Amino acid sequence: MGIDPVHIINHKLAYKKPEEFIQKLKEATDYDTFVGRIAVSKIVEEIRPPENFVGWVTYLEDNDTLEERELNRESLREFYLQNNTDDEINFYINPHCFDLSGEPLYMGRWFEVKYIADYIREHGIPDKNYYIREDANYIFKNRKNLFEYAQQFGSTAMVTFCSDKHQEWLDVFIEENWTLEQFIAWGKKELIYVKFQDLVHFDFPDNNPDYYNVFIHDDFKDLK
Repeated sequence: MGIDPVHIINHKLAYKKPEEFIQKLKEATDYDTFVGRIAVSKIVEEIRPPENFVGWVTYLEDNDTLEERELNRESLREFYLQNNTDDEINFYINPHCFDLSGEPLYMGRWFEVKYIADYIREHGIPDKNYYIREDANYIFKNRKNLFEYAQQFGSTAMVTFCSDKHQEWLDVFIEENWTLEQFIAWGKKELIYVKFQDLVHFDFPDNNPDYYNVFIHDDFKDLK
């Protein structure tokens, strides 16, 4: 198994109740949300969206309600887009930020994070003409896709770090509903913090543990 990064992005869909978020998600994307139900540890009638449903889908477990799931800090709230295409999109969200992913947004494994950083150090940050080249690296392309897709949520910045080596901090993110600013403060204090624009001067560590301790703060300045 490879070692994975996580990409935490801010959003402007702040909410106090789950129904409020579902309404804001509708306003941002024009998609309704289907709330389904799956059986995990109890015998309940499972509810799944119709095959022709196009929109966001989220599942409750057993007899949970949306409110009970919101109070349960053992997991983030997952939504995925059912749109009858191959472009699978899903995200895990809290009231301040989310982890947005999907095939057109996939940003690679941890060794590919280092590859991108090393590429920038040697060649600089690509200009906008780079993205139309046939030989453009897919991670750069997907970073642009992610930035453009996240605009509908009011996103302005992202942080990247090695989730497999810092899972305990993701648990804090879940339990305490961290904001992106809290992640940035933690990255500056506990890890090797670098802004995306400063990767042109950054020597990405080759050896453990620092290899897994890099924390990249990306405000997408080059894509704006």
